[in-house]
Amino acid sequence: MKTLNILITGMALFLFSSSLVAQDWSYGIGTGFAGLGYDGDIGFGTAAGPIRSDIDLDADDTRDLIKSGFGFGGYARKENLTIIYALGTMEWDDRASGLGDEGLGQLDINYETVAAKLMFDYTFSRSGNHAWGIRTGVQYTSQEYEIDYVYNGATIGPSAFTFKPDDSWVDWVLGLNYSYSLSNNAVWSTSIEAGWGDTEGSSLIDTGISWLFDNSWSIRLYANVANVDYDSGNPGDADWYLYDVEETKFGFSFMYNW
Repeated sequence: MKTLNILITGMALFLFSSSLVAQDWSYGIGTGFAGLGYDGDIGFGTAAGPIRSDIDLDADDTRDLIKSGFGFGGYARKENLTIIYALGTMEWDDRASGLGDEGLGQLDINYETVAAKLMFDYTFSRSGNHAWGIRTGVQYTSQEYEIDYVYNGATIGPSAFTFKPDDSWVDWVLGLNYSYSLSNNAVWSTSIEAGWGDTEGSSLIDTGISWLFDNSWSIRLYANVANVDYDSGNPGDADWYLYDVEETKFGFSFMYNW
């Protein structure tokens, strides 16, 4: 159902951008591949009390955990105004096990996250190969876990180790964008964003090089670092959730432009 909602929302955003039929609008839509890393702290409220744990995953660790994932993004542009949107979902599976006196105990962990973003970017200055822009918008994140305690092959529940924490948040975003034209077909761009709202604060630094290798197709090699500090409730609450993590991403995207 969650994937269906993402596709419906994505189609709505795509149709919205395509409906801007005024002369001189240009559009793009695409997807890509990335390596992901995570470093920080996560915490949950449970019947047995709060659980807080460090998370330290590099791209290889994350690749081993990912069960499925998909994302796409696009834009609509006219003169100095660009509307940018992106949506994505990812699901992980993991199992932690240990041998006790009477058998094998395991924690089956399923994690699913959904992210959506809508930004408005306005280029306010151009000088030679340089361009500067300001951007604002909104970003949405949801995270859901299903953690089951399995003992000798049977799921034990309800118990202190069987719970399904989930939470979501929305931040308003403000940022700056700089781009430099390396050639007629290549552009280096960097953006810096800060967000606030449901989180204690979020940020993103992104940089990459885009290359238009065909009249309609382009690729972008990029790297970015995002920081999210979300803390809902208090550690003693049953619905407490903490996500204080630095997320790194290295990848490439390809886009169809018209």
